[in-house]
Amino acid sequence: MDGVLSDFDKSFTNINNIGNTTGKIKFENGAKGVPIPVMWGKINKNPIMFWKDMPVMSGAKELVDLVKSTGIELYVLTAPPSNKEINVGDIKKEWIQKHFPNVFKEVIICDRKNKFKYSNSTSLLIDDNEKSCQEWINSEGKSIVYDNSLINDLEKLKKRLYDKLG
Repeated sequence: MDGVLSDFDKSFTNINNIGNTTGKIKFENGAKGVPIPVMWGKINKNPIMFWKDMPVMSGAKELVDLVKSTGIELYVLTAPPSNKEINVGDIKKEWIQKHFPNVFKEVIICDRKNKFKYSNSTSLLIDDNEKSCQEWINSEGKSIVYDNSLINDLEKLKKRLYDKLG
């Protein structure tokens, strides 16, 4: 969901008044120079606002329309961060219903490390996390590592999609 449908990076820059992002936030070293524990601390100061007000990713509606046009059932598989004070999974479900009402058959909440358990030979994962995509493939599924620049080349994205779907 984050990085494909919702714009986590923009939401993070908004709460920090950093300005426009110039690319994906690299979480291995923190976000925009902010160490990971500090980053989550900033998000957790007002987590409901952070998750609920997250903007729709540029090109997300076009991506959903394109995938929908194949006739396959659409699901959201998302991994919320652990937060003992609020249920981020419920907020993500509300966000999906607000921005993509009645589009997805189900919104599945699970840990990132367990996403692969939903993979099967007929499933396609579109995710911005390369590790999740590789684990999906290793479990017999098909995947597309999503980079928002793909939306600028719908024909390329469509070709990738149909190649994966066979």
